[in-house]
Amino acid sequence: MLKPFFKFLTFTLVFSVIHTPNVSFGVDLDDSINSVRKKMDNVMKELDQTINNLEQDHPKKERTLATEKGDQKKLITEKSDQEKLVTEKAEQERFAADKEGQEILTSEKAEQENLATEKAEQENLATEKAEQERLAAEKAEQERLAAEKAEQENLAAEKAEQERLAAEKAEQEKLATEKAEQEKLATEKAEQEKLAAEKAEQERLAAEKAEQEKLATEKAEQENLAAEKAEQERLAAEKAEQERLAAEKAEQERLAAEKAEQERLAAEKAEQERLAAEKAEQERLAAEKAEQERLAAEKAEQERLAAEKAEQERLVVEMEANVSKLKSTNKCQNCNLIRANLSRGNLYKADLYRANLKSADLKDANLMEANLGKANLTDANLARANLSGVNLKDANLSGANLKEASRLYSAKLSGAILCHTIMADGKENNSGCD
Repeated sequence: MLKPFFKFLTFTLVFSVIHTPNVSFGVDLDDSINSVRKKMDNVMKELDQTINNLEQDHPKKERTLATEKGDQKKLITEKSDQEKLVTEKAEQERFAADKEGQEILTSEKAEQENLATEKAEQENLATEKAEQERLAAEKAEQERLAAEKAEQENLAAEKAEQERLAAEKAEQEKLATEKAEQEKLATEKAEQEKLAAEKAEQERLAAEKAEQEKLATEKAEQENLAAEKAEQERLAAEKAEQERLAAEKAEQERLAAEKAEQERLAAEKAEQERLAAEKAEQERLAAEKAEQERLAAEKAEQERLAAEKAEQERLVVEMEANVSKLKSTNKCQNCNLIRANLSRGNLYKADLYRANLKSADLKDANLMEANLGKANLTDANLARANLSGVNLKDANLSGANLKEASRLYSAKLSGAILCHTIMADGKENNSGCD
């Protein structure tokens, strides 16, 4: 009675060992089966010995009980029937166990094939990761070149600012030279006016001297009229003195008028210089304000570029997360997959409705029966992709590359935008351009 039970237990333990997946590669399945069979034979021999020992003790106990009850023959008959039933049941269980062992071996072989497929998939993922690292290195190099370009532009701006300051300094020196020249001309003009006044005074004195000499000559000739003449001369002298005084007064008034005119001109000049200084100060303040506005504009531009960079990095992180989501669920509606590397990806029946796949790499990808309705595939690379039965209704394929794509004729393209789109035959389709 116990022998079939232990046989069943042994089969269960042995085949549970066989069913444990072996993740290594290169193992000979026939050798594994032979090894398991040898182990099974050894275990069965030990189990038969144990069961025989137990059965030798068991009849003694049964006979003792039958003698005590007085029904030994009936017990033997029942035992024989039971052993027969147990033997038949054990035989059925053995066939079932053999069948289960074959199924487990078949399952293990399928498991090894799945592991080989997973290994190939891991190699593909490693290749994709290497490609992403290469793209990241190229991106870093582009950012370094952009930083160098920005540094050169800053140096050029500083050089232009220095040249502008040098030009302002030269203009100020030029104005100072012109001012000195004007002051020199004013000094020369005043000197000329002074010399002209001295010359007029000398001419007046010479005229008086000539008049006196003439009077003296007349006095000598007309001595008889001396008294009258003296009176006339006195009166003439008084008149001449009055005229001289009047001339001197007129000269003083003229000099005073000239001085007032010079003072007025000097005041006007000082006012002009003050206005010029104010204008120069206003221009300096305007230049400073313009410089501040330029610096503020540069700062705003740097902040804008930093914000754009942060947004691009956020989009890259979001895109990578969406790629992982797509690979795990085969769904990614309304997803950001800009510049995603899905080359050679298996996207069979993938749901990418309204996904943004701008500039994405889908070359050699399997898009059979995938849903790309209303997706943005602008500038995407679908070269040699499998487009059998793919849904591209209302999708934007502007600038996309479909060269050598297979089964494009079976794709659903109603409403799709085709502008500068390279078709499977290599020709450009511009039917959707405005």
